[in-house]
Amino acid sequence: MTLLIRPLAGPAEAEACARLMAASEPWITLGRGFEASLRVLTDAARERYVAFDGERLAGFLILNLQGAFVGYVQTVCVASEMRGRGAGTALVAFAEERIFREHPNVFLCVSSFNPGARRLYERLGYTFVGELADYLVAGHAELLFRKSRGPIVGYGPPRRLRLLALAGSLRRASVNTALLRACAHLAPAGVEVVLYEGLGTLPLFNPDLEAGEPAAVTDFRVHVRGADGLLISSPEYAHGVPGLLKNALDWLVGGFEFIGKPVALLNATPPATWAQASLAETVTVMSGRLVQEASLDVPLRGRKIDEAGIVADPALAEPVRTALEAFTRAIEGSGSPPPPGSGSPPRG
Repeated sequence: MTLLIRPLAGPAEAEACARLMAASEPWITLGRGFEASLRVLTDAARERYVAFDGERLAGFLILNLQGAFVGYVQTVCVASEMRGRGAGTALVAFAEERIFREHPNVFLCVSSFNPGARRLYERLGYTFVGELADYLVAGHAELLFRKSRGPIVGYGPPRRLRLLALAGSLRRASVNTALLRACAHLAPAGVEVVLYEGLGTLPLFNPDLEAGEPAAVTDFRVHVRGADGLLISSPEYAHGVPGLLKNALDWLVGGFEFIGKPVALLNATPPATWAQASLAETVTVMSGRLVQEASLDVPLRGRKIDEAGIVADPALAEPVRTALEAFTRAIEGSGSPPPPGSGSPPRG
């Protein structure tokens, strides 16, 4: 069994996960129904990931990377028909990989009436820390476990490259979004691909708003600034770039986040070329660094295919993997970006 684990996407997936949680132990005993489960799954302060076996929801994860116990695995939920098949182990391994990138400890709690989960975590190397009696429900305890790579002071996880992925479509079944999600699974070791899902929240570009920058714009700028490179995949509308994507790029013109930023353009709908050519021109004018050897066409036009299908098809996956390796080499071999003040022309 090969699970596809990715960030939770949208209300429908949150509701499916909430139904799964409300119908599973230990949450039945803990009295957590659908509404309470849905509140947990829509808490933006948590990182939420879903696991799929093909098109079937196999389980999900909720991680808390804030507070006293930074690196806390809040929830590991596995569908009943997937238990005993390695799904729980895969979800825990995913959680550990995510947390250990930044923090030296992974914490989790096990209900005292759930001995099977306790055996799993002990087998995976977790150490019992202590007991919280009557913590969630009377008569039962929560058992705190920890896996550690050392003390917090002096912990230095390996540097990872972070690629921010921008899709020029808001369609739920967009092949451009599917292609970018597939990149997260095909990227080289040590490279993280994060799909930015806030383009649809950006207001229409208006220079008059820059003095009191909208929160959505600030969030977008922060993500771009923190990325080592950008992956852009966009459809073509009427021989041009969709307004959604062009609007996002317009918000970056007056700042320095984009200057010198490595950019790879992915075209999911060849033979369309007008939008790609327009994007290449925009990236160049904005003083981004277009990496041609990492930009490629991936023939997905007319195909009903999701990220799992792309990853599973060698004819699609291998060129994408090769392009991402080239992009990584280009980023690691690049020098410093141009100094502030060079590049983009002023706007009117």
